[in-house]
Amino acid sequence: MSTKKIIGKYNIILLFHSYINEEIINKNVEELVSKFGSIEEIKEEGRYDTRYKKQLIKVNLINVIAILNKDSIKSMKSIIMENKNICKFMILVYNNKIIENKISCINPIEMKKYMFESLRIMPKELTGFVSKHQRILAKNIKRSKTLGLLESAIK
Repeated sequence: MSTKKIIGKYNIILLFHSYINEEIINKNVEELVSKFGSIEEIKEEGRYDTRYKKQLIKVNLINVIAILNKDSIKSMKSIIMENKNICKFMILVYNNKIIENKISCINPIEMKKYMFESLRIMPKELTGFVSKHQRILAKNIKRSKTLGLLESAIK
């Protein structure tokens, strides 16, 4: 679910934010590399998550994970899916490049993922959204049902 982006010479996975200024991240990563000598020695800077053993660097209020191996990207995707603290909405917004943190009611295929077969909206425990984003999702599903883009339950 997270996206790999190559900024300059470094492989970086970006999380949580839909608004990303690549120039600022690139500049800050370059500063860290010039400070510590190489990208492998950035471990002193930022937080280190012992549970998953991944390096988290705080760069301009954006959580960035510095990755050295290509194999660790696959494991990172499974970690994001398992971790309940990460709101799936923020990752979803960045992947689909939807601006202003909104799931649009124009895309019914994306909405069907968050509905049961009985056409009811899934609760936030199953969707993995924060309550604020769950409300946005529910509003947009209801809106798309009234527009006729999604089927509504027949009573």
